[in-house]
Amino acid sequence: MRILIGLVGEKRGGKGTFVKYFRRLCGENQSAYHRFSEILSETLDLWGLENTRSNLQNLSIAMKNTFGDGTLMRAVKARMQKEKAGVVLLDGVRWKDDEALIRSFTRETGWFNRLIYVTADPEVRWKRGLLDAEKADEAKMTFDEFMTAELKETETYIPEIGSRADIRMDNNGNEKEFFEKIKRVYEAFSPLLQARE
Repeated sequence: MRILIGLVGEKRGGKGTFVKYFRRLCGENQSAYHRFSEILSETLDLWGLENTRSNLQNLSIAMKNTFGDGTLMRAVKARMQKEKAGVVLLDGVRWKDDEALIRSFTRETGWFNRLIYVTADPEVRWKRGLLDAEKADEAKMTFDEFMTAELKETETYIPEIGSRADIRMDNNGNEKEFFEKIKRVYEAFSPLLQARE
């Protein structure tokens, strides 16, 4: 049985930190990490376009509007099915089709799936973006700009999907506190992980 963990959460909520510590606990050689945005980033790179959050959002919407719902989801699913690792973390669940993708990896298909919602208060996330900008357009973003970006179509379903997650992780504290929460999640997965050994 292989494990697929889908991560949903607003930008700068701590999904990357979750991945870092969770993979350290279960062994990086036993796990793999992918993002829904990988394919979008690769597309921007091919066209020589800057890898900004705005460009990623606009490309995602353009793909959906041009080729229909589920376009990105189908490409990601094909990539996941080729993955050989026993534990796969898939970051960036933001559409209902993404959620459906996670849930489609069932016991009948040889998988165990879980959806984890990693979140934090908006002001906490905005300040993190200023300190450690992941995208080129985040380092000088005002709080109002940050909140406006949260209204983009690509962001609107995140809280709703998060409300249906198997696990909710609030990350308003420091990294040590968050690590302890991650450790408890890992321990909950331990029986499945040990069954793979």
